[in-house]
Amino acid sequence: MTKKKICFYMQEAYSFFADNNKILHGGAELQMFLLAKHLSKFADNEIIFMVGNYGQPKSQKIENINVVRTVNIYLKKSFFFKAITALKMLYLIIKHKPDVVITTTFNPTSFVFYIYKTLFKKKHIHRTASLIEVNKQWINENAIMGKLFEISLLNADVVITQNYEHKDLLETSHKLKNIHVLKNVIEIKNHKISFSQKKNLLWVSRYVEMKNPFMFLILAKQIPDYNFIMICPNSQKDIQRWTQLKEEATKMKNVTFIDKVEHKYIQKYFDDALIFINTSDYEGFPNTFLQAAIAETPIVSLVVNPDNFLNTYNCGYACENKFDILLTKTLFLLNNNELREKMGENCFSYVSQNHDINTVGDNWKQLINNL
Repeated sequence: MTKKKICFYMQEAYSFFADNNKILHGGAELQMFLLAKHLSKFADNEIIFMVGNYGQPKSQKIENINVVRTVNIYLKKSFFFKAITALKMLYLIIKHKPDVVITTTFNPTSFVFYIYKTLFKKKHIHRTASLIEVNKQWINENAIMGKLFEISLLNADVVITQNYEHKDLLETSHKLKNIHVLKNVIEIKNHKISFSQKKNLLWVSRYVEMKNPFMFLILAKQIPDYNFIMICPNSQKDIQRWTQLKEEATKMKNVTFIDKVEHKYIQKYFDDALIFINTSDYEGFPNTFLQAAIAETPIVSLVVNPDNFLNTYNCGYACENKFDILLTKTLFLLNNNELREKMGENCFSYVSQNHDINTVGDNWKQLINNL
């Protein structure tokens, strides 16, 4: 059997392969890890996963996946240094000769994969991850790096996006045509949820200013009779603001601030949450929404509501980017146990029907086979 070589690229995804809690990652890394693991189950696939350089061996076989160490593309060096780094990346890709390469997020490294696919007549799938990627904001704000990413995006054989709103934006902003909507994936586990154990309001994200983490503390001040848990890994880019956030949170009696929780342990926090709070200005489809959903925890979101699913499936509330509505809806849910439990059940039903990795992962498999 001739196997199809499928190559994923995501620097920080090594945290899932190595169980390394020191590597800061987001939802995109988890999505690529889960998809790679699912596709590796098929006998006609050979999965290569290119990750960053964290001092690990050059190549490791982990969970039937060839995990390849590349370079640290994010070092703050000169443009010349970054060009040399890009050439090293190209060398590694050519060395492993994948038939299909899969990239995600607004990353100029995608241009290297564009060069590879053009030179060797291979296929490139790009998966978008955020609103500012599909509406051209990131491209317009990042000069030459934005232009390099745009070239790779426009020339991808297939673009995958997480919701129909983003598909519409890709069609209007980028004039793209070969776009497929494949929803984010999660492993559906039938663990019994006890509503009596739920007792906290939860916020989970790495520190990024546009996620408005301070708003969660303002909410906690307005609802002093409930416990609030904030899980917020720091970012070297915003270390001063993150430190300020942590200092403010630790002074509050009803807030527990946690620097970071390993992925394998974090689901329990969602299981124990009365409500999951999201305060971001924009996202794709947050993994935290999926984790809340399998925990039967309703969601109150300041803005983010992909394809209006919170309203359509009665899974929670979107609050029109208004804090007073966020506060009102949160209090309303806290005071209505029966509604909160019903919304939680709706969340689980929605995620099981739309985001199960066995279904969506098989759709990825079919799409790759059709290239």
